Amino acid sequence: MNLNVPNKMAGLDVPALDESKVDIVNPPAIFKSAVCKSFGFLKSDSKKVVCRECYIILPYSGNTTNMFTHLRRHHGVNPQDINNNNGKQKSSEPVPNRNILQKSTDNQTRLEHFKVVKLSGEKKELINLAIMNFIVQDMRPFRIVESPSFVSLVKLLEPKYKLPSRQYFSETLLPSMYSAGKEKVAAKLGDAQFVALTTDGWTSRATQSYVTITTQFIDSDWNMQSFVLQTRIMEENHTGVNIAQVLLNAVAEWNLTSKAPALVSDNAANMVVAAKESKLSPFVRCFAHTLNLAAQRGLKVKQVSVLLAKIRRIVVFFHKSSVAATTLVRNQKLLSLPNHKLKIDVCTRWNSAYDMIERFLEQQPAIFAAFQSLKDLRKRENDLALLSDSDITNAEDVMKTMAPLKSAIQMMCTEQGPTLSVILPLLSKLLQNFKPDDGDSTLTRNLKTTMREDLEKRYTEDREVLQIATVIDPRFKDLPFLDENEKNQIMLRLTTLAISKAPLDGSFQTQMIKQEPESLTVEPQPGRADPMPMQHTLPSLVPPLPALPDTHTSTAAAADSDITAEKSPPKKKSALDDLLGDVFIQKVEVLPKKSPLEKVNLEIIQYQKEKPLSLTGNPLNWWKEHEIFYPFLSHLAKLYLGIPATSVPSERVFSSAGDIISAQRATLKPEYVDMMIFLKKNL
Repeated sequence: MNLNVPNKMAGLDVPALDESKVDIVNPPAIFKSAVCKSFGFLKSDSKKVVCRECYIILPYSGNTTNMFTHLRRHHGVNPQDINNNNGKQKSSEPVPNRNILQKSTDNQTRLEHFKVVKLSGEKKELINLAIMNFIVQDMRPFRIVESPSFVSLVKLLEPKYKLPSRQYFSETLLPSMYSAGKEKVAAKLGDAQFVALTTDGWTSRATQSYVTITTQFIDSDWNMQSFVLQTRIMEENHTGVNIAQVLLNAVAEWNLTSKAPALVSDNAANMVVAAKESKLSPFVRCFAHTLNLAAQRGLKVKQVSVLLAKIRRIVVFFHKSSVAATTLVRNQKLLSLPNHKLKIDVCTRWNSAYDMIERFLEQQPAIFAAFQSLKDLRKRENDLALLSDSDITNAEDVMKTMAPLKSAIQMMCTEQGPTLSVILPLLSKLLQNFKPDDGDSTLTRNLKTTMREDLEKRYTEDREVLQIATVIDPRFKDLPFLDENEKNQIMLRLTTLAISKAPLDGSFQTQMIKQEPESLTVEPQPGRADPMPMQHTLPSLVPPLPALPDTHTSTAAAADSDITAEKSPPKKKSALDDLLGDVFIQKVEVLPKKSPLEKVNLEIIQYQKEKPLSLTGNPLNWWKEHEIFYPFLSHLAKLYLGIPATSVPSERVFSSAGDIISAQRATLKPEYVDMMIFLKKNL
């Protein structure tokens, strides 16, 4: 046992002496306890004892309790073993002032001979789980449990714990945690009425292709839930048919067939084919990817691409030259500008071009000052020049024109609330913003026209899905961006869907109650021959009323008794009833049972009369409060509002996967990749 560790690292709250300056005297000969052989007294203070192993100072109050406790807690020594070894050495023999673990020529008992108290099974299991969670959440390789520094750290924190092998963590504990997590996710999916799937493909450092599938749904308490279901290697070509088979396998594995799974993916041709082959419906194209395609077309406008090339050339110059980078930092300080590094764009991400322009304009004064002091260095670079005033104006116009696109994507990438219902309102607003104005420059006009033309041809096939999702969201139910004819068509479609998507068991069939000035009409309740009088006005829609017990129901006196109770005597009339009963008679009329179509129409009429929810409100909370009044429409709300507008949940897995399958772990088995990503995202 090697415990020569600084006391501050050990987390001990008692003072320690410098080993080279320890001045210890042996205990008096009258001390018979064997534990005293492991301690000495401070020569300067007889009320303090010092451990000869770690040189920790302990108070001495006339007994050995503190010494026993110290040996047990910090050195894993069983005091009983110390007493059993008592007598092997005469107590009067002086104990040399040395480390206890050093080899001794006398018969003194050493700590390495003492029995270490074993760790309880429960605590050992908790430590194992904590280490496994550390590996998963921090994306550490399994070999870290064999790292000498990690082993020393664990030994210091818990001397009685023995680290299992890396095979135990990878082959036993990881699958066990994955199975437990999978059961929890499956249980939550089992309670969902509808689910939506998102999928995307990616390639690891080891050039292995994976397909990730995530799910999103609204639970019974109207909370949005999102999980990563699986990340499976795909050795076949990424054709639409092969991807469809992966999707169908996931649906079968997680028992999602009865939950009408929707699908969200990018606009790639193979994904469109996969949606058709798998027959997952509705299929929604990722809105973020759609906006990215429109923005990419806008960046290819000749004036914009030339401007980006000029800015990119300047940024590369400062990235490549350490002298130029240092000069830029110095000028940032002199001009009181933020100490920000210039950004460079990536061809596959349009927003990186936006960020590059934005950062360039922010640092433009410092860049200009740096250029003036780097004339000699600039001569070595070809085609390197500052932007002209017209270029700066064009850069500002590009930022102003494309700012709504960036804001829209940032807003849509959230998973906290419904987003599918936002696509049509946002798309309508963007098309309006991209209408050229008379005062626009040539660059701005060309940029707006290009992006508008691209967006106008999007969402033509799945527009009906977006319309239903929009109208079922209480924030946008008035559809102010549509004409009256289109609104009426949406309402007709909404009526048809509400009936077709209703549960076959009729679990939420409501009973209609009508209140009139002279009569109250109510449907008869199960178990009652006569209609139940109502004492107050009820809303037009209420949940099914419970069946009341019949006043003539008989009760048994005992389990084996055949005697039944006699009928209750008729209730006596009050004096007021005798005097005015023939004048004031409550008329009760039983209406015929409403058909599902009539009920849905009444719900839609009442829903249209509701005040729209504010844009900052939560539509899920609104439906949670109004579900009881709109059982048909709320059923649709769970279907459409639970579908995400983007496939960002799947794409976010890429960053985690890049850390899990790092350069040092490029050969990680695909099944471990699947389990670790699942636990990382779902725990």
